[in-house]
Amino acid sequence: MDESLYPPRCCKIPFEIDAIRHLLIPELISDFHQKKIEYGTQNRTYCSTPECSSFLYPVNINGDKGECSLCFGETCIVCKGRGHTGDCPQDEGVQQVLAMATENQWRRCNNCHRVVELRTGCNHITSVNQPLFLLCANMSR
Repeated sequence: MDESLYPPRCCKIPFEIDAIRHLLIPELISDFHQKKIEYGTQNRTYCSTPECSSFLYPVNINGDKGECSLCFGETCIVCKGRGHTGDCPQDEGVQQVLAMATENQWRRCNNCHRVVELRTGCNHITSVNQPLFLLCANMSR
């Protein structure tokens, strides 16, 4: 379906698909509803596998990764490239925080990757959610 033809119109006036549902085959109605979701999505993500390039529906996106329901490839929703581990190098917000952390000599936890500041004491991190348990013992210095 050509996006310039969406939504369907008669005499330049959009109409609801339900008005002509009885004239259409079920496959066409299904295709219309799928395209309605795709064209209504603000920041669309398509599968990063060139042979596939299918639209990734919002239900297939978890966090900053999307999984293609056709080829099962992973796509980063930030850079739209192949899914990768760690921070997306094109995520401006993350890069700003990491620059600020470097400037202030803050460190990242090797396990949870949160940015932490060592004020006093040893290089152990404890969590507010789990106050007496040692979460990370091997901070990089």
